[in-house]
Amino acid sequence: MKEDFLKQIDRLTDSDKNCKILVGISGGADSVVLSHLLFKAGYSIGLAHCNFKLRGCESDGDESFVRKFAEEMQVPIYVKHFETKDYALKNKISVQMAARELRFTWFQELVMQIEYKYIALAHHADDQIETFFINLFRGSGIHGLSGMLAKNGNYIRPLLTMQRVEIEQYAHENNLSFRTDSSNAKNDYLRNNIRNRLLPQLYQLVDGSKTGILQSLKYLSGNENLYDELVSGMTKDLIQTQNEFVTIRKEKILAIHSSEAFLFECIAPYGFKRQQIDAISIALRSEPGKIFYSKSHRLTINRDVIEIAAVVKNDFESQFVVNENDKDISFPVSLRFSIEKFDPGFEILKLPEIALLDFDLLQFPLHLRKWKESDRFVPFGMRGSQLISDYFINHHLTKHEKEDCWLLCDKNDGIVWIIGYRISDNYKITSNTNQVLKIHKISPE
Repeated sequence: MKEDFLKQIDRLTDSDKNCKILVGISGGADSVVLSHLLFKAGYSIGLAHCNFKLRGCESDGDESFVRKFAEEMQVPIYVKHFETKDYALKNKISVQMAARELRFTWFQELVMQIEYKYIALAHHADDQIETFFINLFRGSGIHGLSGMLAKNGNYIRPLLTMQRVEIEQYAHENNLSFRTDSSNAKNDYLRNNIRNRLLPQLYQLVDGSKTGILQSLKYLSGNENLYDELVSGMTKDLIQTQNEFVTIRKEKILAIHSSEAFLFECIAPYGFKRQQIDAISIALRSEPGKIFYSKSHRLTINRDVIEIAAVVKNDFESQFVVNENDKDISFPVSLRFSIEKFDPGFEILKLPEIALLDFDLLQFPLHLRKWKESDRFVPFGMRGSQLISDYFINHHLTKHEKEDCWLLCDKNDGIVWIIGYRISDNYKITSNTNQVLKIHKISPE
């Protein structure tokens, strides 16, 4: 294993034995072995440990362990504590995603402050297989299925070709102690279910399946590189950029075989997600003038071209358009729309995340915007109007909840729904309603 590692690290560092490497260390076998191998190979290393405060005393025990480990090797150790759950709640993301964002942001800060050339991560071949299945189940293209890169910018993964059993054997042979994360045995997350339940059965069911999967991942990685080169050559002829304003001619996109896949490659770099791009592909053929937003850009489908422009602050302070035939949007709020006939059997759901509106009273296009101090609406069940700021006070919304709130308004800026809280009485369904616009706010996973 050591010989294979030395060849791999030499390739990843371009044979620069004098470079400084920051190692992300959890205290588990993988990161301990990676640190030991780099140290024994003569590299100047530092260890970076994140205490995410997710496992109480066990997290503190991991921190104590890596501090002692660094002391024994006499290498620098950097430790940072994070309020991971608070960050996840504030940003409406999973705890795992919160930990990932916090970790990588801090790593880059350390690299800039202390001038490490590389950040070494301890992902290995078994992690590659797990990642392949995660992306397969979630719906992914070649970039997701080909797995993690051994080198991505200043991140390197020197153990990516080595299996977990080899790593643990190395730890045993070199008398390296390590910590075991008790949460790895729990099947609370998809990765753990794949690791603990799916893969053991698969390996028993099909002889040599693990070797076959790893070989397939190697082929996919090569295919990905070739694919990227071909796409890069094609996009140079199709995309025009001037002062951060991007135009793509529609007929050239539509003339390409598998135009949906190529459209994804053209606009995904601007923050648009797969679901949005599927909707853009449909709109490209029949809905000129339609607008889509990512977190960073606005895409407009004009008669002859697609226009992409960076979102400026004023865009977020104005509006995000919702057209009459939209089925769903994912930004700035994830909403799903359906039009249903109002009849005696119609089910009226009284849930804050669902708005039931009289379709014929709405003037399209609708739009989403942030609230202002002067905004008034007629809360459902009331006759007179009320300041939205007073509604927030009466319902004890926190400062964060107020800042995170979006309004759905009609063409004339009449407030239709304080999303997730209360619709306006002016748009409620009545005995005279013929069609209902049902809007469901989708919570992030």
